[in-house]
Amino acid sequence: MKFYEKISFNGSNIQQLSKEMSTKLASSYKNSERLIRTEVNFVNNYSAIESFKEQNIEKYQYEAVLDLRTSEICSNMDGKVFLTKEMVVGVNCPPMHPNCRSTIVPYIEGMEEYRKERAARNVQNGKTEMIPGNMTYKEWYKKYVEDNFSKEEIAIMKKKIVNASSDLEIYNRYKANGIDIPKPFDKFQEMKYNDKEEWQNLKDQYELKRHYDIAIKKGELSSLVDFSTYRDVAVQIQRELVGLKTKNLIEIKSYSKHFVDRVCGSIKQKRNGVSIEEIKNTILNSEKFKEHDKSMVVYGDNIQISINPTTGNLIQTNPRIRGKKNDKVNR
Repeated sequence: MKFYEKISFNGSNIQQLSKEMSTKLASSYKNSERLIRTEVNFVNNYSAIESFKEQNIEKYQYEAVLDLRTSEICSNMDGKVFLTKEMVVGVNCPPMHPNCRSTIVPYIEGMEEYRKERAARNVQNGKTEMIPGNMTYKEWYKKYVEDNFSKEEIAIMKKKIVNASSDLEIYNRYKANGIDIPKPFDKFQEMKYNDKEEWQNLKDQYELKRHYDIAIKKGELSSLVDFSTYRDVAVQIQRELVGLKTKNLIEIKSYSKHFVDRVCGSIKQKRNGVSIEEIKNTILNSEKFKEHDKSMVVYGDNIQISINPTTGNLIQTNPRIRGKKNDKVNR
C-alpha cells in the first residue's frame, strides 16, 4: 500500500495511476496497469470482508463477471458460498489471478429470492443486459453462448475480446502509417478473425510500408515513387513473376523488398529501375547463368537478376553493366 500512498490513491482512474506508476518505476504501461488492477481488486474485496465481519455476516458469495473475458478459474467459482472467517485471497476470494475482476457479495440464507437480476455482457454487441439473479456463470454460458453459437464462432468472439487491447494498438498503428484498413475498429476485428487472406494482405502491406519509409530515408528508393506506386509494383511482381521458372528450372517462389526497390530505382544512388516485363522475359528465356555461394545470377540482354536457387527468392535486379569481370556466364 505504500505506493498508493505516494501517488495519493484518491479516486484517480486506473489509467492515470498506471501511467504514473509506469513513469515512476520505469516499467511498461501494461505491467503497471495489470498490477494496479489486481491490487485494487484485492483492496476492494479485502475491505468487503472486513465490513462483513463488522456486520456479523457469516457467509459471502463469489461473483464472477458474466462475459467471455472471464477466466476458467473464476467462472468455476461463480455462485459458490464460503464462510467469512475462512476467507483466503487467491483460494476462495478474488483476486484469483492477475487482472482478476471478480467480486464478493454478502450471503444470507433465504435472501436469494430477493435478488431478481444480475448484470451480464451481451456477447455480440458488448452491451450490458440483465439476466435472472440466481443464474451462475456456467448456466449463463450454456444458455446465452453455447446454445446460440458454434465452437468456431465462440472461439472468434473470445479472441476479439481477449485481444481487444493489442488489436486496437495494431489498428491505430496501421492507420497512422496510411494503411487502408477497415473502419471502424469492430470491422477491423471482423476482418482479422474471419478473413485470413485479407488479414495477411494487410500485414504484408504494413511491412512493405515500413520498408518503403526506410528505403526512402536511406536513398535506396527514388523519392518520386509514392507508396501507392511502390505497392502496385510489389503486387505486379507477385502476380507476374512468382510461379515462373528459369531455363535451368529454378521456380520463382517469392521476392525480397529489396528486389522491389531495385525495380523502382533510386535517383540518389543514380541507379535506374528495371522493367518487370524485361525481368519476366529474362527469367523465362535467358540461358546465361552464373552461380555464387548462395545465389545465382541470370543475365538478360540489358539486365541481370539475382535469385536464391534453394528458396526461389528474387534477391535483386539491376541494369546490366557490360565489360565487368563478373559478367562471364555459363551457357
